[in-house]
Amino acid sequence: MRKTIRIAVMVAAVGALAFTTGVAVAGARNTPSAAQGDDATHMQAALDALKSAEHHLSEVKGTAGGHLAPTVKATKDAIKHATEGLAAIKG
Repeated sequence: MRKTIRIAVMVAAVGALAFTTGVAVAGARNTPSAAQGDDATHMQAALDALKSAEHHLSEVKGTAGGHLAPTVKATKDAIKHATEGLAAIKG
């Protein structure tokens, strides 16, 4: 009798754990906005940093040994892609 009760309690506990885990996993799958919100925050921060870099590069008076023009071009390209990525995240 005791063994039957123990088994019943264990089965109930495992069932409750499985149900709770299933609900948590299903809930996580149905709330992509939390992850998207984090992604959007990080992408926006990166975009802001790129725009700041573009501004600072525009203040450079020389050519940085020929490296300034390619750096400005790469920064503008990165800004374009970050803007498009942010728009894709936000849908």
